[in-house]
Amino acid sequence: MPMRLVLVSLLLLTACSGAFDTRDEDFAIPTAPSTQAPPPGPTAPSRPMRPTYATERRTSTRAYAKVHSGDGYSCAIDDRGAVDCWGSTPPRPQWSVDELAVRDKTVCSLTRAGALQCWGDIEGWIPPDVGPLHALGMGYRFACALDAEDKPRCWGPAAPDAPDEAFESLAVGWSHACGLRADGAVSCWGDARAIARTPAPPATFTQLALGGLLSCALDDAGNVTCWGDMLGYAPSAPMKRVSTGNGIACGVREDDDTLTCWGSNVARLFSSPAGYYEDVSVGTDHACAVRMFDRKVVCWGADDEGQASPP
Repeated sequence: MPMRLVLVSLLLLTACSGAFDTRDEDFAIPTAPSTQAPPPGPTAPSRPMRPTYATERRTSTRAYAKVHSGDGYSCAIDDRGAVDCWGSTPPRPQWSVDELAVRDKTVCSLTRAGALQCWGDIEGWIPPDVGPLHALGMGYRFACALDAEDKPRCWGPAAPDAPDEAFESLAVGWSHACGLRADGAVSCWGDARAIARTPAPPATFTQLALGGLLSCALDDAGNVTCWGDMLGYAPSAPMKRVSTGNGIACGVREDDDTLTCWGSNVARLFSSPAGYYEDVSVGTDHACAVRMFDRKVVCWGADDEGQASPP
């Protein structure tokens, strides 16, 4: 065999063997098709393949009234309406807020007078030109709130068409929204996959919590009903507060104010912190809760962007 042909053969063999070196920890040959469901609605934001998880519970140094967890960050409001945010988040607002909603890289807030302000990734967002708003909620590239007539208004590049009816309260998930009527019945709109199994009357509820394709609701006794990702699955213990994420939900128990999480444990949120809590919020891969008595925020889960490390 000519020397040139031998050299070319050796080069090709070396290149091929290096390209398929299975000793590389980032390389894996799939043995079966993936069973993971596609992300709901529009294309989900990119997240690290191997997030870093907090090895211990992180507790804030300040007291807060409410906490909101998003995608790689969280924000909390104190009793004066001041906002602190941590993780990969847009700058915090310098004005006093009464309501706050987070999702992806966009944050919206309402003042006590119902004035709307949004910041972060808001390209293409055209807010409604109406009077004061309330019951603010955030989805992926859209937000919804109730107007002065308690009718839903949705805006943003991916905003779904909202019904022309009045609601007592409103909740927004990744790609859908639901409202509670005065009689406690639920009406939902948006992603058909998330709203296909919405409970029908005579089911009546007092609180809603929406996540990816997951929705949960509480009735007067604190009993939890969930539909979507976790159809038919919910804890038996009554809850006083529930928050949902991407296939997982966490709640504050009615009987002892402790935390309980259920659903998918991909984000390792089942190991919720011990103690007594008054509020909880589940993000994409982390969660935060407001502790009773001192009202400090405790976070757990992924911390690769500092989302589980409150100030």
